[in-house]
Amino acid sequence: MTKPAVRLRNPFNFAVYTGLWLLLVLMRLALRLLGYRRCLSLLHRLSPGTAALSSEPAPRARELALRIEQAGSHWLWKRIYCPRCFERSLLLWWILRLQHIESEIRFGARREGEKITAHAWVEQNGEVLNDTTDVNSRYQPIVYPSLIRDVH
Repeated sequence: MTKPAVRLRNPFNFAVYTGLWLLLVLMRLALRLLGYRRCLSLLHRLSPGTAALSSEPAPRARELALRIEQAGSHWLWKRIYCPRCFERSLLLWWILRLQHIESEIRFGARREGEKITAHAWVEQNGEVLNDTTDVNSRYQPIVYPSLIRDVH
């Protein structure tokens, strides 16, 4: 994903990106304090049920993904906290869900020499929203979306 520079001189932009960054911080705290399953269960309870979700492509979903990425990587906040891919993906998935848009968190892993690295991203109708389109070929999927939906 290309990340154009964010101008925070505009009060609206500052408020939007600060809000997204704070949500990223809260996402990390929730994951640390509650753990993955309870955090996901809480996010499910705080959002509409699956019957209310639309699988129609959302034209603004990619824009939201870009804004979350920019909020997490802006130099002003990056010195304090730099969110991980899972936190960014979980926030994107949840905000889309609040907007009644169905999406799926994907997890993958790959071997880099002696290390195994993991990665998370969000897809909507098979389209990658918050990463490059070749992420599926760079990482071997390890958890499928049905596992995420079943954690109520």
